[in-house]
Amino acid sequence: MLCTRCGEREAERVIYVEAGPAGKPPRSSSEVNRDSVTDRPIRMKLTAMSHLILKHSSVACVCLLAGATTLSAQTIGGEVAEAMTAQPLRGYQVRLFYLAQGDSTHARDSTTTDERGLFQFGGQGTGAYRLEFGPSASRLTSSARVEASTPDTSIAIRFRVPVLELSGAEVFSSKDVQQVALAYNGRGPRYPEDLRSMNVTGEVVVRFVVDSTGGVRTGSLDVLRSTHPRFTQAVADFLRTARFHPARVGGIAVAQLVQEPFTFSIAHM
Repeated sequence: MLCTRCGEREAERVIYVEAGPAGKPPRSSSEVNRDSVTDRPIRMKLTAMSHLILKHSSVACVCLLAGATTLSAQTIGGEVAEAMTAQPLRGYQVRLFYLAQGDSTHARDSTTTDERGLFQFGGQGTGAYRLEFGPSASRLTSSARVEASTPDTSIAIRFRVPVLELSGAEVFSSKDVQQVALAYNGRGPRYPEDLRSMNVTGEVVVRFVVDSTGGVRTGSLDVLRSTHPRFTQAVADFLRTARFHPARVGGIAVAQLVQEPFTFSIAHM
């Protein structure tokens, strides 16, 4: 049977699953909200889905992945979206582990999602696989397990990855984001005129939260070190109105904890 959307031979099955934190199994179908068509785990032939393709864009994307391969090729692919916002995670790392051979520590393949949050792997054989999602060396990883019952199984997966939930208080460290928060321009704090006239130099090291809108979160400023109270006040005044490009994970703007030194030097004025 040919897919009416893709024009290619249809694959064996489509599976929708929900990813969970690494080390925990994905949520079962009984735990998933059944009120929404896009949230409902589904197991069915692609032939039974063809009439839904034009109605649900998420199903159409999965069809393009799964239907582009013939029954002689095994593929594992799908869409990765943030669980709370349902936004596609772009440029998000995905790692494939083949559990059927007893190796759960070494990834067989890795890739990153495209602009639509889509990814695809070639299969390794029948049996169990684990897919892990998250930036390299990050604590913010989640995983899900899938099964390939035959050598020609083609699995399309729509993962909801709890990025914001995994961040705890929804504040990320610099190592947990793919793009760190950056100031709009090279402007810095105003040098106190009285200290400059006396050639007083110094440094202030602060920690603060840049929220997802690019502003410094009120009450988040923490002074770690300062050589003069007037320099401290200059930094605080600057950050009150400073604007940043927010940090991003998978293309989604998130809050980030930033630690920044501010140097006051006559030579750089």
